[in-house]
Amino acid sequence: MRYIFEIQSKQFAFFILLLFPLFASAQSAQDFFDKGLEATDAKDLDKAIDLYSKAIGKDAFFIDAYFNRAWCYIELGKYNESIRDFSKLIDLDKDYPNAHVSRGIARYSLGDYEKAIADYLAAIKLDPNNKLCYNNIAVTKEKLNQRDEAMVYYEKALEIDPNYDVAKENKNALKLLLDSLDQQQQVVGVAEVAEVSAQDYFNKGYQASEKGEYNKAIEHYSNAISIDRNYRQAYENRGWVKYRIEKYISALDDFNVALDMGVSKTTYYQRGLVKIKLGSLEGAIKDFDRALEIDPEYASVMEYKRLTQKAIDDKNAKFFDKNPPKISITSPNLAETRGIGVVRLDENVTIAGVAQDESGIKEVVVNGNHAQLRPNGEFDVQLPLGQGKNQILVVAFDLKGNKAEQQFMIERPIKETVAAAKEITSTNGKNYALIIGTDDYDTWEKLNNPVQDAKAIGEELKVSYSFETDFVINAKREQILLKLREYAKKTYEPNDQLFIFIAGHGHFDEVLSEGFLVAKDSKKEDESGASYISHNTLRNSINNIKCKHIFLVMDVCFGGTIDPLVAKRGGATEYDNISKQEFIARKLRFKTRRYLTSGGKEYVSDGRPGMHSPFARRLLEALRGFGGNDSILTIGEIITQVEALSPEPRTGEFGDNEPGSDFVFIVK
Repeated sequence: MRYIFEIQSKQFAFFILLLFPLFASAQSAQDFFDKGLEATDAKDLDKAIDLYSKAIGKDAFFIDAYFNRAWCYIELGKYNESIRDFSKLIDLDKDYPNAHVSRGIARYSLGDYEKAIADYLAAIKLDPNNKLCYNNIAVTKEKLNQRDEAMVYYEKALEIDPNYDVAKENKNALKLLLDSLDQQQQVVGVAEVAEVSAQDYFNKGYQASEKGEYNKAIEHYSNAISIDRNYRQAYENRGWVKYRIEKYISALDDFNVALDMGVSKTTYYQRGLVKIKLGSLEGAIKDFDRALEIDPEYASVMEYKRLTQKAIDDKNAKFFDKNPPKISITSPNLAETRGIGVVRLDENVTIAGVAQDESGIKEVVVNGNHAQLRPNGEFDVQLPLGQGKNQILVVAFDLKGNKAEQQFMIERPIKETVAAAKEITSTNGKNYALIIGTDDYDTWEKLNNPVQDAKAIGEELKVSYSFETDFVINAKREQILLKLREYAKKTYEPNDQLFIFIAGHGHFDEVLSEGFLVAKDSKKEDESGASYISHNTLRNSINNIKCKHIFLVMDVCFGGTIDPLVAKRGGATEYDNISKQEFIARKLRFKTRRYLTSGGKEYVSDGRPGMHSPFARRLLEALRGFGGNDSILTIGEIITQVEALSPEPRTGEFGDNEPGSDFVFIVK
């Protein structure tokens, strides 16, 4: 079914597809979906949204429910809500062209024309003969005063379907407008038609750029260029604005035109930055050299040239890598015996460590057994120990075929000496939980579940695991920072543990490439970020707390950017055939600075009111599983519980974390 949508006398085509899934993941979900269709046909859109939401609640992968709910939001003028649904749908199925088209329509309705065009182009890539997309791009181009480009897209739509009435009428209307403008220029003259001069448009573009209104700035610079085709500075400024909104190909075109009109150290510098983004490091070096020929003391260029050359050298080093990997054994602790020999009483031993190489590690083999290898180079493998001396040989291979070896001895005493030699390591320590939850904001949208999630998790830690819980609810920025400072002043014993849980709004600044935690009093529009708590500040504040073992869990949007690399780590190592007390002692040997977040560089679901967020629900399920048979819950076991969520939770390390570290929740 297709509808025609009138926008300022332009016909903007879109559609609503009411689809039935081939297979219903649950009968109840299908029932809710069918009732939603009935409500949609009856134009009871609020009821339809509620029913589609219930279907999604039963089946989080119900693509057609997301699609239909999003279109109900569009019909109600709730474009942001519809964009969230279409984005979720694209996450589930990136090759779904109708989702891209529909999100483009929602973005157009919000005036976000550049992103709308990006969505239409994504749909065309999946469906090259989508005439509707070409028509809609043309209408959007007209909004941006790019009339010549609009005409090209109308013609493309008509090439696909010469009888496409919508595109035909739009093209004819545009042609009449262009003919009218040409006649005015012939009669009155260009100078009188252009009531605003090129310089005036340029000034407006500069002002819009300073305010962060980049699309408006591009429009003003384009108007300046349409009046004066030789306006070199307008090309340069427009290119820089395009660079800031990641339109690198278009920015490169503008810088090329500007340099054709005259050399400039600034333009060479800016074009070099664009080439870095496009992967042409050698081309960037050439532009930086040209800028330095004009100004040998250009500090910014010198620094970027140094960093770019280092990246080239590192890349070449990997290509010609002849160096063997480096192996570091973290368990057992060879430092205590100067790497010569280790005494173990158990029948089995876990060999753990880190293998690193500039080209990447292919595999690690210990006494002929392939170790479990994680993306960051950490490895572990469990081996049986015979009585007496056991020779251990660790061999690591990198992706270039280079090999490194490390040998050491583990001695297991004979049975008669085990009882006398065995000592139990003390594992007594206090467990602290700092729980921060915010759902009531001064200027940001209120959330449904963070405070409820925080209280439920804190209560579970207190009752089941004997944590001393400290709640910080709906706190301002200063209150959160002072609370972290309070924990930094505390005195801790070696086996004390601190669990920090944060739930609420998160924010990511694309310009600064920095993530932020949003406090109750944080401003909605804050380009400086001064009212937020940056992830850099959060990392440093937590890392400086003197507690040896800290585990940070964040259920916020863009939480994964707490790690600049948004690292992905594997699960925990399991130890069998050792006592519970020795298991705990091993886990607490190394300094812990680990994190787990509900997502990476993306928005995450807050969940339905009163029902917990999806991430918090899985975390509670892990805590209420009480660690299985051994009554010990580790980070790895928690990761196993949450890793199937979408978006994918992120886990990694920060600050002074030591390889082999962990955090244990011991049922009391």
